[in-house]
Amino acid sequence: PFLQTDPKDFKQQAEIVAKMVREFGPLFIKMAQVAAANSDFLPDEISKELKVFQEDVDPMSANEVYQAFIEDYGQKPETRYFGFDVNKPIKSGSIGSVFVAKKPIKHGTEEVLVPIVVKVARHNLEREFAMGSLAIELMLISSQYWAPHSKLRPFLAAMSEQIKEFTKGFEQELDFKHEAEVQSRFFHRALSSPVWFVPGLYGGTGRILEMEYLQDAMAINQAIDRYKGSKKKRFQRKLAENFLYTMLEHMLIYQEFHGDLHPGNVMVDLDARLFLIDWGNAVDMRGKWSLLGRYIISVVSVDIDALTLTLIQMSTDQKQNLARYDEIRAALEETLDKKAVTPLGKDFAVRLYKEGQDGFRQRLQTAIHLMSNTYQLDMTIKSDYLHLSRSLFAMVGTYNNLYKNISGWTMARDLVTDLAFFPFRYTYNKIMSPNPEYNTPSLDQESNLPLKPFEPIKSLPR
Repeated sequence: PFLQTDPKDFKQQAEIVAKMVREFGPLFIKMAQVAAANSDFLPDEISKELKVFQEDVDPMSANEVYQAFIEDYGQKPETRYFGFDVNKPIKSGSIGSVFVAKKPIKHGTEEVLVPIVVKVARHNLEREFAMGSLAIELMLISSQYWAPHSKLRPFLAAMSEQIKEFTKGFEQELDFKHEAEVQSRFFHRALSSPVWFVPGLYGGTGRILEMEYLQDAMAINQAIDRYKGSKKKRFQRKLAENFLYTMLEHMLIYQEFHGDLHPGNVMVDLDARLFLIDWGNAVDMRGKWSLLGRYIISVVSVDIDALTLTLIQMSTDQKQNLARYDEIRAALEETLDKKAVTPLGKDFAVRLYKEGQDGFRQRLQTAIHLMSNTYQLDMTIKSDYLHLSRSLFAMVGTYNNLYKNISGWTMARDLVTDLAFFPFRYTYNKIMSPNPEYNTPSLDQESNLPLKPFEPIKSLPR
């Protein structure tokens, strides 16, 4: 049906793509979220449809939720919590559904009933991801039959390999024990920050996580819409300032950052503080800065030789691709020429100034586009770098969205200022005591949580 649509009828195409994503399951939903973060490359109609998957998807059925609790805890959620409604999740994503309930938690000698968030993973996610990857591979193989005499075969084979590498990066999200480790790490780091926060954990298993309920947190657009006129723009700019500060702190100080910071995973309050959720994917930057820096500089400056060598170093088969150096270089040069990205000379500062924000943005988008589409060069990028590029682009997309209806020059000025003042702001925040309101005492520092699941304090009535 997609191929039968009018090539210019993006609305109909968008409806078909959205339907396909829902029918084909978790892997396709993940890919839709990545594509939505990459929306500058897409028609507005398709981008709008895909952005829905960043906010919400179809919830788990009641039977699926019950199955998870029986398998992991041997009891239904109504026995474990107060007010848990299996039919009313507050949010659902590709990995699972999220519920709100109340649970008795022991503080010293007292028992306190506290609101908590319960995240439940879907059943057989490993199989669903494998089936999604297989579906794409079969589609690519079958497409050779309707174009058998074309030059598509190497392109399709490389794309198939790239999909496999792409899927690898999502595998860590399927185990909540891994997610709990990452979230616990960042929760403790957040205790010293007045800008960004991470919900504390009460406990968990491979498919269920219990965490702190964020009372004041709301979606970004919901918070922005609370303000009007000049106050709205000031609030947006403050959010952007805090978001950039948070990302710089994670990348430069901790050498690790959230791997999927699309708007659905960033919540805020009316004081422009950030609450980062869904820690299933994290990017470790150790050992990657040098290669990543060379790659971005080579694309922005259009140094074809440096770009070719850097991409080859990031590929899964460096020896074979090095033998194809001239072929890859020619293809990259042609691509950059088509995108009208020209080399920078000694007057690079003047050139960048004249191109303005749109020109610099085009150069950065080209850097991400080239890395994610190297199958066109019949080469496969390692999953670490592939997901690093998608993570960075998700962050860039979220940052750009915070400046909606604000001039590009304002964004450029804020960006330069916030980058310059980061060292001073970070030092000041470290000296000052963090806001005690968000130092959640609920996480038991001595219990080795979240790796050790714990039983409920008392059995609750059905």
